[in-house]
Amino acid sequence: MLKKKLRRAIVTSGVLAAAVGTATAMPASAAGPWDSTTTTRFVLRHSGKAMTVNDWWKSDPVGVDQQSYQGFGTQKFKFRYFDDGLVSLIDTSWWQGCLDVQGNSLQPGAKIVSQGCDGTASQKWTFDRDAGNLNYVYLRNANSGLVVTLEKSGTTSGIKFVQRAKTGSTLQQFSKDFLG
Repeated sequence: MLKKKLRRAIVTSGVLAAAVGTATAMPASAAGPWDSTTTTRFVLRHSGKAMTVNDWWKSDPVGVDQQSYQGFGTQKFKFRYFDDGLVSLIDTSWWQGCLDVQGNSLQPGAKIVSQGCDGTASQKWTFDRDAGNLNYVYLRNANSGLVVTLEKSGTTSGIKFVQRAKTGSTLQQFSKDFLG
């Protein structure tokens, strides 16, 4: 139980934590990016649907939208941690693309996509929380400072994600469910 809680604390914070017992953390001497061994799904508070890398069989970049959770690799993400405390979100399908903002855009309304991982700032994210609402996170892009937002209100599968200024809307809040 302690090991599981410690692993969550390490993954949740995105920074190095002290290792206790048999739990492991990034070695203090390790440099550069390192990948998590656990997978996570992001479920939108507004609709209860999972963030999904869709149309993965098409060319780069690939669209990201909401779908009912079915356990596909396109609905699970691993984290790539960087020394600056930022993370990339890598889908666990054979595609293994990184969550990105199309065209490295700084503009509100730019589409969220999955592209080949290149470590650029538009592929790096932070997790924000509101005080008193610790069950949900906002995915903030390190390049633009904007957060992942459902393009329009609705519970229909296929609605795309874009980036917008943080408003506190449930269209921007995700549960971050660790799957192991």
